[in-house]
Amino acid sequence: MNLSEAPVNKKLKIESIESGIDIRRKLTSVGIHYGDFVLKLNHAKWGPVLLCNLSSGSAKLALGRGLADQILVGYEA
Repeated sequence: MNLSEAPVNKKLKIESIESGIDIRRKLTSVGIHYGDFVLKLNHAKWGPVLLCNLSSGSAKLALGRGLADQILVGYEA
């Protein structure tokens, strides 16, 4: 499932980023990497997706819906 459809307050693992190299570089620069565990903080139909990267302990991060649709996540096993 993609990040924008994922449930709120569940530990999620980033399984893949379905975008171009420039977007992957931008995500890496803000602390989002393949294999990281993230926590989605909101569930609104419009506006940005708020998340916290649990792997790096970073602060809250807001991603646009279009970008969140390109990040595929799964539940932690």
